[in-house]
Amino acid sequence: MLIAPRYKPIVFGGPSLELAMEKYGKYFDFRPPIQRGDLEALAGDKRRSGCVLITDGVFGSTLSVSPVECLRVLQKGWLLLGSSSMGALRAADCNSAGMVGIGHVYMGYQLGYYKSDADVSVVYAGVPSKEITISYVHADYIGRILQRSQSLSSVNHRKFLSFLRRTPWYDRNRKSVASEFSIAHGKGELAEVFLDMSHDASCHPKKLDALLACDYMWGLYKKRGLHE
Repeated sequence: MLIAPRYKPIVFGGPSLELAMEKYGKYFDFRPPIQRGDLEALAGDKRRSGCVLITDGVFGSTLSVSPVECLRVLQKGWLLLGSSSMGALRAADCNSAGMVGIGHVYMGYQLGYYKSDADVSVVYAGVPSKEITISYVHADYIGRILQRSQSLSSVNHRKFLSFLRRTPWYDRNRKSVASEFSIAHGKGELAEVFLDMSHDASCHPKKLDALLACDYMWGLYKKRGLHE
């Protein structure tokens, strides 16, 4: 049995969980963004196994969760899922070992469209944590929505993506990125539109992916008859 009936599924994350927590707040065990050692603690608990979803994680000043930790928890019988950010990265790393990836960002890594940690990286602040900067995957997602709805040039969108690639992830200020998008397309009014969309959860691929993954887990939760 993949999921022990007496435990709630565990979800690690931060800003990506906005929509998921609104819908599933009382049903899952929501925890802060994952870091090195969090999965080791689960793998070392001989009393249980279950289901865990990784969305956001930390790195830099704190060591990030490693593929080795993911493999160990899988070997201990856990069902391990990843989406949105660090979870999507590790799911792409460990897919062949049984980690389940879900969503737009995960598929982007699997297909080679997204390439590095920097594509999902943002600066966090506050408790609960909020995104101060905008990630490459988020900016690209908004840009593609506007490209379709405004009939914008794909060539100009690639210019915008080149700007994002040249800009360190910790310097991707929302206003400057929105301004660069409008400059790339030669339409000043797009800056405010882009900025507004950057605060809209329905235009945020990480948040949409996390909700999708929790919808999937909810199906398992009900099927297995887990207790609250």
